[in-house]
Amino acid sequence: EDQAARQDIRPLRIGLLNLMPKKIATENQFARLIGATPLQIELSLIRMSEHQTKNTAAEHMEEFYRPFSEVRDEKFDGLIITGAPIEHMQFDEVTYWDELKQVIAIDVPSGLDADTGVAYAPVVQAHITVTLGLPKPGLLTGDGPRVAGDVWVADIGVPFEVYALLGLQVPRDLFASADRIRLEPIR
Repeated sequence: EDQAARQDIRPLRIGLLNLMPKKIATENQFARLIGATPLQIELSLIRMSEHQTKNTAAEHMEEFYRPFSEVRDEKFDGLIITGAPIEHMQFDEVTYWDELKQVIAIDVPSGLDADTGVAYAPVVQAHITVTLGLPKPGLLTGDGPRVAGDVWVADIGVPFEVYALLGLQVPRDLFASADRIRLEPIR
C-alpha cells in the first residue's frame, strides 16, 4: 500500500456536484456509467452547503452527500457538475450561486478583465482557474491574483506557428511534460 501511494496508484477520485432536482435518479445514472468502466473510481457525491433541496429527502442528502464547504480543498481527478433548470428562476432565487462561483473558472473568472486584471462587480471568486492556451495578462496583474485562485494553463493544441503569427514567443517544450502547467503566484 505504501508503494502504491508513492507511485500514485489509486482509484480515480471523481466528485459529482449534483444540482439536478431528481438527485437520486441522477446519481444512479452516473454511478451506473462510472461502474461500467474497468477503472477503479471513487465517486463522491457533493451538494451545495446551504442549499435545501425540495425534491430529495434531507435524510438522503445528509447520509450520502458531503457539503461543498467540506470538500473544497480536497483533490479530485475530475469534477462533474450537473445542470440545474434555473432558466425560469429569478437570479436572486438561486440560493447557491455565491458558493458555486467558488468552484472553478474556465479561462478567466467572469467579471475579470483578461487584459488589465480589473475586477468588475460582480466578479467570480474562483478556487481554481483553468486558462486555455497561454496565461491571460489579467490573471497575473491587478485583481487577477486575488480572484483567480490557483491558476493552471491547459494545452489546447494551438500550433506554435499561430503564436508566431501573433508575435508571441512560446517555448516549444512548454507542454512537453504535461498537458497543463500550474502558474506560481507572483510575489
